[in-house]
Amino acid sequence: MKLKHRSIWTGIVICLLAGLLLPPSLVSAQSVSVSIDAPDEVAPDSNFTAKVNIIGVIDFDACDYIVTFDSSVLELTGVTAGAIGETAIPIAATHEFEAGRIKVVGNVPGTPGVSGSGYLAELHFTVIGLDGTSSTIDLVDGCLSNNTAAEIATTWTGNSVHVSGTASPSLKVGELSVTPAQIKPGEEVTITVSVANTGGTEGSYPAKLKINGEQEASKNITVAAGSSQTVTFTTTRQAIGDYTVEVNGLSGTFAVAEAALPGGTAPSPSEANWPLIGGIIGGVVIIGILIVLFKRRAY
Repeated sequence: MKLKHRSIWTGIVICLLAGLLLPPSLVSAQSVSVSIDAPDEVAPDSNFTAKVNIIGVIDFDACDYIVTFDSSVLELTGVTAGAIGETAIPIAATHEFEAGRIKVVGNVPGTPGVSGSGYLAELHFTVIGLDGTSSTIDLVDGCLSNNTAAEIATTWTGNSVHVSGTASPSLKVGELSVTPAQIKPGEEVTITVSVANTGGTEGSYPAKLKINGEQEASKNITVAAGSSQTVTFTTTRQAIGDYTVEVNGLSGTFAVAEAALPGGTAPSPSEANWPLIGGIIGGVVIIGILIVLFKRRAY
């Protein structure tokens, strides 16, 4: 399948200027790693996703690279956006030079530069090769540039996949999140986990939610080879106290606390200073009696 050739070539121009026109002093001194993350084994006629991972970049702005693979074994069916931290890395353009050789351009418009680790893109493949065949997935002629149009020194690393009729899923749960950490009685808590499949074929995973050791909910999800999915649960509690959350071996906590009154938290009966309160009441009564007696004497 030929990928759509888009009109935005900003990343290519920036990389050409950085690599050919800028003096060496303007080439970024940082060293960044970009690599293909793909399953080792994939099943015939299956679909899988490979990520173009990036580690340790500073002030990233644009990228331009060519993905190569054996077109008799794999078919690239799509390229979708990546992410570094919370920032999406849009795909500005793709172009198929020939079968098995695809140029990808990414660009982050309107930002001062993105720093961190993540992935530049997701590559979606269909396996068309027979059992026993294999293909490398390489990155060639790559260039990264920062927000000053300087080229970023980068190490580019490919990967390989093997087509096997015995390929199996490999599913693992991670990244448990419990938010908010404290609620008022009756409010909702959101619990999420990420399920990743590093195997060679899609697989089904049962995610089970337990609260204080008691199973409360479960969800079955299907995860494609080389990809991940987020599972979301919600729960609520009325009773005040601390609660333990567990999803397939991962644990967290949340608390239910009394709602504070305007201006502060209302004290419980045990916290009230009853001697002081009694003294005040008694003082008011005595003052009232003295006022009445004083008025009677005046008449």
